Amino acid sequence: MASAIELELPGGTQDGFAAEQSVWDLGRFALTRSVMPSAGYMRSWRHLRRGAMDHWCIVLVCDRYDDPVSGRRARPTTMHIRSLGESFEANANDGEVISLYMPRDAYGRNSVRFERLAGDLGRSAPIELLADYIMSLERRVGDCRIGDIPALVQATEAMISACLVSNADEIDAARDVLTLSLAERAKRIIRGALFSPDLTPEFLARSIGISRSGLYRLFEPFGGVRNVIQRERLFAARTALANPAREGSIVEIAERCGFGDASAFSRAFRREFGITPSEVRVSAAIGAPVGAIRTQPVTEGADLAGVLSRLQT
Repeated sequence: MASAIELELPGGTQDGFAAEQSVWDLGRFALTRSVMPSAGYMRSWRHLRRGAMDHWCIVLVCDRYDDPVSGRRARPTTMHIRSLGESFEANANDGEVISLYMPRDAYGRNSVRFERLAGDLGRSAPIELLADYIMSLERRVGDCRIGDIPALVQATEAMISACLVSNADEIDAARDVLTLSLAERAKRIIRGALFSPDLTPEFLARSIGISRSGLYRLFEPFGGVRNVIQRERLFAARTALANPAREGSIVEIAERCGFGDASAFSRAFRREFGITPSEVRVSAAIGAPVGAIRTQPVTEGADLAGVLSRLQT
């Protein structure tokens, strides 16, 4: 990031810290994810104003936490919009940051609205929907094929327009994307309360601020609310079974994941994954692969400025 953003540790210390940076070049956008230590690692950083490097950047700061079943997870906490061409300095100890970069004139005359929005975007339903969408985009972009990128870019443009520009045409164009983002937000709430007895349709409707009938309409394309909850519990069980260090029998793991009937769990598991719980447990024990392996981004000597300079308007 050094060609676009300068980062320093306090007191001029030369000691570094472990960090992970992933960059995806989407042609019209660049998406980055940075993971850094948080506690005790306050950092100072500022924009480097160099030439045409004036891209807009939507910055999503996430809180990382331990999930007892699926490991480390992140949830959005704050979101900002900034221009790399404007002076900006800050101190932070964020643990995870997802950033979406776009050319300054990507939205034509509507770009002037970003000038008024620059800074902390606050908390509102559209902003939270956009945050959920950006997190979902980061999780899935590594699995995309090259042919998927144009549709992904179009959906991202529609979401930004609907949530930040907010005129009737953009909202109508992004209606399907907004619906999917709301569903993703609901799924995130489901995952957070996956093993709670209070996880009911009523609880879920209250949590995302829609009526119970609206919730059922939202999840109708996914087979219904209860089906989605069951699938999330099955995925949690599969993650636990695939972990060779996880203690407990298959029946105990099924019960922890909300399945009281071992036979019903086994049947549902096989329908969902095409493999039995026992086969997953055996594969994990011998180190054999279980399911698809996510494609990881590959770095080939390009820095962030190089990616940003190629973004198309």
